[in-house]
Amino acid sequence: MIKYKVLIFVFTAASFLSACATQTRSPDLGVELIEIIQQLDVVSFPLKKSEYGRWIVPLTINDEYEAEMVIDTGATYSALFETSVEKFNLIESPDKTIRVHGLITNANTMTTLVNSLRFGNEFLGSKSFAILPSDDEQDEKFEAYDGVIGMEVLERYRLYIDGSEKRIYFIPRSSRLIQKPNHYVEVDLYQNPYSELAPSLHFFDLSVKNKNIPSLLDTGTDVHVINWHAATFVEAKSLRARLKWQWELAGAVGEFKPVVAAKMRSLKSGRYKWEDTIMLIKDTDSLSFIGVDDKPFVVAGVNLLGDRDVFLDFDANKMWLQPR
Repeated sequence: MIKYKVLIFVFTAASFLSACATQTRSPDLGVELIEIIQQLDVVSFPLKKSEYGRWIVPLTINDEYEAEMVIDTGATYSALFETSVEKFNLIESPDKTIRVHGLITNANTMTTLVNSLRFGNEFLGSKSFAILPSDDEQDEKFEAYDGVIGMEVLERYRLYIDGSEKRIYFIPRSSRLIQKPNHYVEVDLYQNPYSELAPSLHFFDLSVKNKNIPSLLDTGTDVHVINWHAATFVEAKSLRARLKWQWELAGAVGEFKPVVAAKMRSLKSGRYKWEDTIMLIKDTDSLSFIGVDDKPFVVAGVNLLGDRDVFLDFDANKMWLQPR
């Protein structure tokens, strides 16, 4: 059974959307993983989370400023907000733009060049960042942070999030392959099946009402979104029809774009299962550039991973999750 709550006018996401249960301390990680995360070339930080559950890590800009950045697997390219560009005394590069794909922006954006960038104990040299607008269209939950680290940086690493010890590790992709500890559950990832425009984004199959739907792994958002093309189950169809009737009865004009919050009793990916997960049913117009505006699609936010241990290997297209 699915319960619905209609969201009126404003699309917001509150902390109650977390689909995560309290986790117990993880069992032994296995000797191999423990050895690798202790190597000198592994970058690690205490795991800091935003109010909404996003993972936050520091970047040192021009050996002077420390920027707080959101780890965003749903962004193709790293970006700074306009306010941060001003705060760090950076200069726009008007002759160079970058196409950014993500829930916040899907457009050609201005860029700025950072001459010196440090990521923990690793020197990344100079790097350009896209500039995201700081206006009413910006997700207000990002305002406390300086920008996002996108996949063009993250794909250099394997990410290990130790939920019990509250630490995040960035393991160079050049390190030896790591064998999955026996107690972890493996979930297969794959590249965008709908478009070649954003090959760095990673998807996995999520079973919703016994239907497998391509789902974007997006740690840059705390909400889970399923579009109406994927919400083909009877309850969703009936509710959408009723909402449209009410909308037309009220004499509304413009395009009908309903947004509904639904509690999914069970979601599955392979052998992994989530229960009582809140998802927003809405059309994802902002992702039309990567070919999903008229296809079944799910955005799986960071709160689907919760406080459990997570291992992400983008090169091997694998995600390991701590059992519940």
